[in-house]
Amino acid sequence: MKRRKSSFMLPFFLVGASIALNIGTPILSGNVLAEELQIIESSEQRTEDEHVMLRGDGENSCLHSSTDKLSRADQIMALESVLVEHPEFIIEALAKKQIELVELVEQASVLKDVQAEKDRRLAEMKQPKVPMIHADRPMRGNPEAMITIVEYSDFECPYCRSASTTVKEVLEQYGEAVRFVYKHNPLNFHPMAEPAARYFEAIAMQDVEQAWHFHDRVFEQQDQLADGEQVLKVILESLNVDVTKVKRDLYGEAIEQRLRLDRDETGRFGFDGTPAFLINGVSLMGSQPKEKFEEIIRLFIQQSKGDRLAAVSQP
Repeated sequence: MKRRKSSFMLPFFLVGASIALNIGTPILSGNVLAEELQIIESSEQRTEDEHVMLRGDGENSCLHSSTDKLSRADQIMALESVLVEHPEFIIEALAKKQIELVELVEQASVLKDVQAEKDRRLAEMKQPKVPMIHADRPMRGNPEAMITIVEYSDFECPYCRSASTTVKEVLEQYGEAVRFVYKHNPLNFHPMAEPAARYFEAIAMQDVEQAWHFHDRVFEQQDQLADGEQVLKVILESLNVDVTKVKRDLYGEAIEQRLRLDRDETGRFGFDGTPAFLINGVSLMGSQPKEKFEEIIRLFIQQSKGDRLAAVSQP
């Protein structure tokens, strides 16, 4: 039987799956497969140098035939040809290895998501999301830092509480290289989130460091926010600020405008949950481990080093 070369290659996943699943028993049957396998087996039994005596025109002649064994690529091509014509064999084999098949699909899905995330980050590095950062905005870290982390947060969100610890670790690790800006996205099902945001901004109008003390204390006592605004008042009274002025500023135009601009910004960037971060304009969603922040920060550090080298090399 003459083997026919397939007009298209069998999808890699199907061939790879049959190998990865380590199917130890023959998965194909029928006359077509038997003929294909017979070709492979017979080729392996031939010697590499085969002399065939042929008689013609009354004379003896010796024809030297060097017939190599079928290569693995040829064997795979033969197998592909059969599988393309009989896809039911593949389905039958994979059905016997359902758990392994699911694992392969899950692994492929994870790899696909990882690659998509890398592609998204690179795209946002080229076209970053640009938040407004006014000079009077409360800020932690070096105001002139190369890396700016902006968080859109909710004081009553448990994931934001977890993220606040991670942000502190990042600031400690990178020191002067990173600055942090805290913005507000109080969710409507967290009744104490907006009041806490107002207190934070009103305190910051007097003393930024005291505002950060308030920030930390609220997250530390987040479980008590269910008791209402009294918790915020107790924290406020423990700070070195003018309490009367803070209460007067809570619903002033300056704070109203700041909260409104923060909400508008989250909408513009498509952030509908908390916490959400921008690291030099590259988004990072949810409460992520420190390593996720580091991955993005390192991209910008490497980019900065590359830019400096390029500038030095210019004549």
